[in-house]
This record gives sequence, C-alpha cells and structure tokens, in this order.
Amino acid sequence: MASTSIQNVSQGKYDVFLSFRGEDTRKSFTDHLSTALKNKRIYVFRDDKELQKGVSISPGLLKAIEESRISVIVLSKNYASSTWCLDELVKIVECKNREDQIFPIFYDVEPTVVRKQTASFGEAFAKHEKVFRNNVEKVQKWRDALKVVANKSGWELKDRNESEFIEEIVNVISSKIHTEPKTVKELVGIESRLEKLRFLMGTGSTDVRMIGIWGMGGLGKTTLARVVYDLISHEFYASSFLADVRERFEKEGSVISLQKQLLSNLLKLGDISIWHVDDGINIIGSRLRQQKVLLVIDDVADVEQLQSLAGKRDWFGLGSRILITTRDKQLLVAHEVDEEHILNLDVLNDDEALQLFSMKAFKSHQPVEEYVELSKRVLNYASGLPLALKVLGSFLIGRSVDQWRSALERLKRDPSNKIMSILQISFDGLQDSEKKIFLDVACFFKQKNRDYGSEVVEGMIIDVHFFLKNEVRLSAKAFSLMTNLRFLNIGNVQLPEGLEYLSNKLRLLNWHRYPLKSLPSNLQLDKIVEFQMCYSHIEELWKGIKPLNTLKVMKLSHSENLIKTPNFIEVPNLEVLDLKGCTSLREIHSSLLRHNKLILLNLKGCTSLTTLPGEIFMKSLKTLVLSGCLKLRKFPHVGGSMECLQELFLDETNIKEMPLSIEHLSGLVQLTLKDCKNLSSLPVTISSLKCLRTLKLSGCSKLKKFPAIVASMEDLSELYLDGTYITEVPSSIELLTGLELLNLNDCKNLKWQPQSPLQLVPSPKHSFVPNDVVSRNKRQIMSGNSNSGCNVYIGNLDEKVNERVLYDILIQAGRVVDLYIPRDKETDKPKGFAFVEYESEEIGHYAIKLFSGIVTLYNRTLRFALSGQDKNAQNSSMTTTPLSSRKSRSDPVPMPVNGMEISHHSMRISVPRHYSSEEPPPPGVTLETNGYETHLNVTNYDYSRRVFGATLDSISRSRSGHYNSSNRHY
Repeated sequence: MASTSIQNVSQGKYDVFLSFRGEDTRKSFTDHLSTALKNKRIYVFRDDKELQKGVSISPGLLKAIEESRISVIVLSKNYASSTWCLDELVKIVECKNREDQIFPIFYDVEPTVVRKQTASFGEAFAKHEKVFRNNVEKVQKWRDALKVVANKSGWELKDRNESEFIEEIVNVISSKIHTEPKTVKELVGIESRLEKLRFLMGTGSTDVRMIGIWGMGGLGKTTLARVVYDLISHEFYASSFLADVRERFEKEGSVISLQKQLLSNLLKLGDISIWHVDDGINIIGSRLRQQKVLLVIDDVADVEQLQSLAGKRDWFGLGSRILITTRDKQLLVAHEVDEEHILNLDVLNDDEALQLFSMKAFKSHQPVEEYVELSKRVLNYASGLPLALKVLGSFLIGRSVDQWRSALERLKRDPSNKIMSILQISFDGLQDSEKKIFLDVACFFKQKNRDYGSEVVEGMIIDVHFFLKNEVRLSAKAFSLMTNLRFLNIGNVQLPEGLEYLSNKLRLLNWHRYPLKSLPSNLQLDKIVEFQMCYSHIEELWKGIKPLNTLKVMKLSHSENLIKTPNFIEVPNLEVLDLKGCTSLREIHSSLLRHNKLILLNLKGCTSLTTLPGEIFMKSLKTLVLSGCLKLRKFPHVGGSMECLQELFLDETNIKEMPLSIEHLSGLVQLTLKDCKNLSSLPVTISSLKCLRTLKLSGCSKLKKFPAIVASMEDLSELYLDGTYITEVPSSIELLTGLELLNLNDCKNLKWQPQSPLQLVPSPKHSFVPNDVVSRNKRQIMSGNSNSGCNVYIGNLDEKVNERVLYDILIQAGRVVDLYIPRDKETDKPKGFAFVEYESEEIGHYAIKLFSGIVTLYNRTLRFALSGQDKNAQNSSMTTTPLSSRKSRSDPVPMPVNGMEISHHSMRISVPRHYSSEEPPPPGVTLETNGYETHLNVTNYDYSRRVFGATLDSISRSRSGHYNSSNRHY
C-alpha cells in the first residue's frame, strides 16, 4: 500500500492525473479505477486519445500534469513501449517528485522489472535505443524516471481481487485529497465549532443519524455545514447539499425541485420526473434504503420541508448522516432530532470578533494601533455577530479616525436597534446616485427571474427582519409619509390602531401575519404586482369589485380566518392564487373559475370548502390543487376546452364521481384521486385524456370497477389501483400500451383471470416433448433424471420471453442450476414451453407458488401467471398438455403473489397482498399472506449492472441462452 505518511497534497485544478498504457488497461482496470475515483468526488484527468507514433506530448497535457494534485501511474507490461507514456512520466517526475505526490500501481508487472528494466521493459528499451541512437540523453531520462517511480511506495496487484485492490487505492487517495481546505483556516472561529460538529456527526458509527445546527441568521451555519460536507463527503457512497431551502421554497411554493436535486445527486442519475411531492417522498423512501449517504438540508424554515426531504431515518442506509441547518430549534425537536445531536451556534467571543473585524477593516489579524480603542467600541455594538462585523469592517476600511468616530456616534445615538443602525451606516456611505439605485435593486428578491413581479431585473434583498426578535407595534399612520413606497416586506407586527394608509405606488406587498381582519377600505393598489399575506388574520379581503389590473401573484396561504374570496372579475392578469391551508374558507367566487389568465390555483387543505360554484372554464390554468378539501363533494362541470391543465390533485376529497366533461381536460398529465373514500365510479370519457401519464386511485375503497378503455391511451405509464374495491381488471387494459407501473396492492376483492397464463408445474418424469426439438444434453433435465435439485416444467410460454428475461424472473425464487427453452430448428422461435432446474425441491415448490401477475418488461406488457400442484396432485392430474389448456375446476388457479413488486428502469408493477376467487386454490397452495413483500428486479443488461441476482459472468452466459451449475451467484 502507498505510504500514509505523505504530506497533504496542495491544491490544483485536478485531483488526480492518471497515466496509463491505453492498449493494456484502458477498457479494463484504468476505466474501473477512474470511475471509482469519480464516484468519490475526485476530479480525474485521463488522456484517452490514441496518438500516432512520433507525436510529441501536447502543451495541454503538460499543463494538466502541473495542475494536478496527485499523479497515479498504472505501470503495465507494455507501458515502456510507449514513448508517449515515457515522456509523460518524465514530466510527472519533474513536477511532482519533490512534493512526493506520485503513486505507482504495478499492474501485472513487478516493481523490480520496472526498476531494473528487465523482461518486457528491457525489450522496449532495446528498441528505443535503436530508434533514438542519436538521442541517448532522452532514453536515459526515461530510464531514470522509471527508477524514481519504481522506488516509491505504491500498490502491486499480483493475485489480489481487483475490486478490493481498486477500493484500497481509492480510499488512500481520497484521504489525501479530502483534507482540510486552506479556506478553513481563514474562517475565524470555525475550528472549535467544526470540532464539535464533527464529534456530533460521528461518522464512525453505523446508525442513521440526524444532526441539527441552529442559531440566528448571519452566524455562519451554512458555512460550517459546507466545510464539514467538503471534509467528510468522500466517506459516503453519495452526497447532496441542498442550499437555501427556505428561499427556494418561498420562490417555487414546493420542494419538488429539491427532491429532484436530492435524488439526482444521491442516485447519480440525470433528470428525474416527479409530479407531486408525495411521489418524491415515495421514491426517496424506497430507493435510498441501502445507500450510505450524506445529506445537508440548509436553512429549513418549516418541518413539512424536512418531512418531504428526509422524513424518517429508515429512508436511508446504515451509516447515513442528515445535517440540517435552521434558525428555529423547535423545528429540529419537532422532527425528532436527538437533543445530543443539536449544535447551538453562538456568536463569536471577543477575541474571535476582533480578529474577524480586523481582517475586514485592516486586512490583518489585529487592528492598527491608533484604531484599537475605536475597534473595541465597534465590537460592543456588533455583539459578536459575524454579519455585523463584516459589514462594519468593510465600510470602515481605509477611513480616517474622524470618520470612524462619526460612525460610532451614530450607533451611540440609536442603541435600540444596533444591526439596523449598522446597515444604515453602510447605506449612508454610498453616493447619492448609488443610494437611489440601491432603493430599487435592494428590494428585489434573490433568484427571481425577469418575468416575475415587476418584470424588470433580477435583484437582491437585504434580509434584516430576523434581527427583530420581539413583535413591533405600529401606529395607524406609520406609512403615511411614505408616498413613494413601492416595495414593502414586513412581518410579525401589530396594528392596535388599525392602518390608515399604504402608498398607491406599491408593486410588492409581503406582509407576513397581517394582523387585521380586512384591508383598509381606502387602500388603492393600482400598481400592485405581487400581494402576499400568508398566515394573516384576514376574514375578507375586500367587498364588491376592486380593479387590480397589474396584479399577477396573490398568496394568502394559511390565513385560517379567511371565509370567502372576493370578486376577481377586475383582476384580469392574475397568474398565481395560493389559498393553501385556509381552513375557514367556505365560498369561492364564481368569477375565479372562469379566469382566463390564472396558471396556478392552490386550495389544498381548505377543509371547510364544500362546493365549487357553477362550471369551471379556465383557459390558461396548468395546475389545480384541491388536495385535502375533505368536504368537497363534487368537481364542477368543465365548460370548455382546458387543454393547458396538466396537473389536477383531488386526493382526500369527498368527491363521489367525476363529470363526463372531464374529456375537455385534453392536456392533463397527472390526475390524482388518492384516498377519495366516496368515489364509486369513473366516467368512460377518461379514455379521452390522451396526454395522461399518471392516474392515482389508491385508497378509493368504494371504487368497484375501472372503466373500459375505449380508445388507446399511449402515454399512460403509471396506474395506481391499490386499496380499491375493484373485482377485475378489464381486458381493454391492453390499450394502455405505454403502461410501465400497475399497482394492485390490497385489492381484496380482485379476481385475477389472465387470458393466457404461463404455467409453472413440477416436471413429470416423462414429459411429452417432440424429440426433434431437444438436443441430447437437454434430455436429462426434461426427463427429470438430474442427479439433484428440482425440475420444473413451464408451459404456455410467451414467445417474447427470452432466456435472460425468464431467468431474471425465476432466479428470484432461488438458485437456478439450468434453464432451457426449446426452439424450432427452422424459425428459431420458442416452442411455447421451457424447463428449469432449481437447486432444491424446496426452492422449486416455492417458485411454483410465488409468481403471478400482469408484468411489463422492456415497455411490453406480457400476461402470465405461474401456478402449480404438489406431487400427489401432479401424479393424478398431469397430462401431456400444459395445464392452461384444461378446463377442469380442479385445475390450478393463477394466483396473485402477496405484495409482489417487479421493478425496472422503465417498468414496475405491484399486485395484491390478498386474494379472493370463486375458484378453489390448488392442492399445496396457500392463500395466506407471507407477511412481507417480494421484490423482483428485472435488469436491462444494456446498462451492464444488476441490483441483485446474477453476476456479470452469468449475464454473459445468459446471452448464449443457457445457464449451468457454474453460475455460483446465488
């Protein structure tokens, strides 16, 4: 193993420069090593170009060597035959030797061969000396470089397991790369806090741990989390840093984009489709259970955000760490973060504060002598808050003593609001023209795009409201003199005398917890673009009609006293209306349901809402959320084409049926009716929804029948019928040609009757199979004369099921010793039956009981059920034809597996835990649930990987269509 006493490597553009002989290891060892390094977030430079003989090393490659922190050299048998590799090696030794940053790997070659240049290395140099007989010095440089590298401590493969060999190399390199960044030492006060946090992280233990950092804004919670993330992320299979969760949630109104980022980072996938927060929760909770991951969730403001991103510890694999930063400790307590794993980030002590301030004000660790006393006065007002120290230091740098004293006098005159005074001083230091620009630019939110709000520019906001710890009381005339006020962002204030005036020039009004029951009657909001009063006490916004031609966004979420919405007929440009959590809302004005510009209408959790008035006809609407409207009994008639509507959420409502006019929602992509306990039917016009991709009917316990599909629905890929009362799946389900997921869990009344079941039964001693389709080496398994194991006969085999697909299904019951599908000699098509030999009789009988369902493989829907009999039944009733061709009532009944889920990159199906049928169960088959779910993983070998099951060796054998006892994967 490479020496562990090497000094920490210096910074560079690349972490590792990989030198290797392409024809020896490019497509094998080097490729595997490069991938393993990248998976550990190590940036690798590898030159994959095949260069012609005589081409010299390029300047770009020389620069890459110089800018790499470590050089890893894969010395293989033919390494010395490449003059390109040797030139590269000389440059590596020149650049890295003095810093001891060279790591040799001896791949199928001994260090002594490299050092003494014997064997293949000797042969290569004999040729080089002939070719370069006029440049002996060049050849000698190559020899010297090889000797230097061969004398270094490195790794030698010999007879070791290659995967373990690579893992060891990656771990050592990772420990050298992921060292404490230089920037850590520049962060004042970070070391002691980092030590505490790393202790709380406890990365050596295998428990799944949630850790919290809390404290007021500006203390450096995010910085601390980022530092520890950079230091330890290499210890995990995958990692993700979700920054600015609060801001992103406020901007987007959902955590879906955060869920996508989380899954993309941790599963190392590209774009992931998530249409609803619940979908994201399900994917996170199921896909990461076996992965050791590091997840940082930064600046969380609501426990619901946490529940949607890291709801439970068992969502993640052993050893995982979830680090949460927040301003609210109660949020961590509510999410059940253990008290001993919560770090309270406090302000800087006096020494730390002085150092930070000095670095900003004097560019040194201590203040200049004549400024010492003045600096101490500054520290008194900053109270150890890093943000304040940085602001003051940056403002005072380069200024005279008199200017310092003037600023401090300002602070002394206004001691009640120290931070606001600090920021005001910084503002007062601007030129007049800069102040005017600042008034506009500072009030734009970060990350708002050009088309949002006033449609002017992207901008920023100075977030100061969190310094106001106590509620503030304002007079009724508080804003009376602010006649040019255009942006107002305020919260947690009281208006005991009411409110008399707000500027009619307001563009953005964001008043969190507005305390009054209504808006002032004389309020003119002629130019308002965005209106937010979340968690307000409003009961009614305004009476009658109020013209608000410029209003685009209105958010009143969680205003629990709001009883009804106003008339929106004079609000023609409204695009977003968020009334989520308005639990007293009982009346929606009819003008809202005929609005032409509204894009998003969110009524989630409006638990008092019983009806939607009249008919709905909203031409621009894309998303309609009615989830959790527990008393909503009816969805309104759709009055015309609403082709823009893509998402309709009606889960947990009291709806009994959907109108026939649903056919007008021609652009609908997702329809969610989950847990609508009174929904009893769906209209046949649902087949008109050609763009529908996801239909969720889970938990609709009164839904007895799924409507016949009268027209092809090619885009429908996910259909959830779990927990419904349906008794059968209509045969017209074949028209769902794009179906990838069908969930039938807990359908207690489902009678499963596939049209063409695949039969799996114990193989008789003398099966009737034409000799001309059987080669001699197959007769043993077919006749049941194998020395051990259990032979199983498969009848009614769909010709679409080839060896590798069938093997992937059968292997889930246990180890398959042999599998054979007879084929027609002339057409090479399967004959419709097959034989499988399992390792033991127990596995064979378990397989017979296990399989049943409608399964979609590789985007093709294949109907099959696997059923069987015990030996006694077999001997008495087995004929020379497959069981599915017999009509006797004693025939085995195709049996749904208990909670079976079959998954694939493009396929997944769930079928019921419970089974009910008029047919009696076959002998030897129990109808009791086994109490757990069976997961079958059918893997597309084009991706060259499996979740579990056959090894790569058996995969390669699968392409020959024959599996034998040398397959030792089980």
